[in-house]
Amino acid sequence: MHQFFSLVCLLLVLSPLVDAKIVFHANREGDNSYEIYVMDDDGSNLQKLTNDNLSDRYPVWSPDGTQIAFEGRVDSQNTAKLDVFVMNADGSAQRNLTQDAEFNGGPSWAPDGQSPFL
Repeated sequence: MHQFFSLVCLLLVLSPLVDAKIVFHANREGDNSYEIYVMDDDGSNLQKLTNDNLSDRYPVWSPDGTQIAFEGRVDSQNTAKLDVFVMNADGSAQRNLTQDAEFNGGPSWAPDGQSPFL
């Protein structure tokens, strides 16, 4: 019982030290486009990271938490035209990695954490 109590106390002390963030896509504005958002794990500090008239979806954190890869629509006339983008965790420095009309899937990160899988 003492070991369990010690573990619970340790978890209670350490839990405020974890600064976990959740990244997700949502259509919060009702305009048929999705944007990427990030918030604290308790639901506070909601921030919109992308802001365009097309859809940005399926965000994934880099293993070190400094970048986010996501799928983005790049042509309003062609809903199948999707590319993989990467940006810093604060939404800055967005860049298109694929510029490929044949891409049809969400990104993930390479095992070494250095680049997104396409």
